[in-house]
Amino acid sequence: MSNRLPKMPLCVLFDDAYLYPFLIAIYSAALNRTETFSLVIGDTGRNLSPKTKELIEIFCGILEIPFKWFAIPLDTSYQRSFVHVPPLAVGRLFFLDLMESPFVYSDVDVLFLAGWDEILLEPTFSQTHIASVVLHGDTDWIQRINQNRAVEGLPQNQAMIDNENEYFGAGLLIADPQLWRERGFNDEWKEIYKARFDELGLWILEQDILNYLLKGLTKNISVAFNYPAQWREHPKNYRTYAPGEALPIKILQFQGNAKPWNYSEQSRAKLFLKTQDFFTKSAGTVERSTYFLIMEFWLYENLFWHWASQQNESFFEELKTIHLGIDRKDF
Repeated sequence: MSNRLPKMPLCVLFDDAYLYPFLIAIYSAALNRTETFSLVIGDTGRNLSPKTKELIEIFCGILEIPFKWFAIPLDTSYQRSFVHVPPLAVGRLFFLDLMESPFVYSDVDVLFLAGWDEILLEPTFSQTHIASVVLHGDTDWIQRINQNRAVEGLPQNQAMIDNENEYFGAGLLIADPQLWRERGFNDEWKEIYKARFDELGLWILEQDILNYLLKGLTKNISVAFNYPAQWREHPKNYRTYAPGEALPIKILQFQGNAKPWNYSEQSRAKLFLKTQDFFTKSAGTVERSTYFLIMEFWLYENLFWHWASQQNESFFEELKTIHLGIDRKDF
């Protein structure tokens, strides 16, 4: 493994509640890296406790991952939320406002699999390409939501209407912040958030704002770099995208409010049995379904714990305390 730093850092923003998936995600990134990568971790002064920050510093030190804390000026006036998306989510826009050079932003409810760090190689940006994105994929859902809003007499989502089939997810973003600022988006997004959000029918916080502002200014990259492991409410997901065997997944994201680390042992047993049923119904033809995507997280979770058990005892005990604090659910 070379010591050459890639051109772009990996930026993340999360709170204490997402410390556990962050640890699994970054461990998977370290396990599957081809060379050194660096982290930029957003710090609002409220999202991460001193104890959490201390553990992150130890964790990154052991894995030899260079990182820095990055001040995110997200004050208490930013209070909008959406279903499971908290007010903190809009804070990722401050990376665009304040970073000096191009970067990759990723959510932390992900696994970084083989080939993931290809995303860190800087693309050629231009006045008509200031960001690279992954398309959302489910345009039928977008159209259905706006149709329902029209029936209810509510403003239709202009970000979704304007972008139509080009609407993208915000879980992964590669951007040039200088080009963002040259267009004045660093001021415009705040004005939209505080004064025009409802008028424009926006609702998915920073994702809608990004889609509204960046219309015609993005390039699409492979869904392999933000492959959605949606399940339950989205049973057609693995048929919407190419199966894993045809399209190797490089970054797997667990979208929605049902997360694999929250599943109880009983739920894990149920999903295992469902997997066996899937094998039976498939008559021996196995594609990478949602079941297997969930289990992939548990595989890396087990690899993480094997690694953690070999580290300093006090560090290991602190990790176990975090694990015991997770709110687990059955389905």
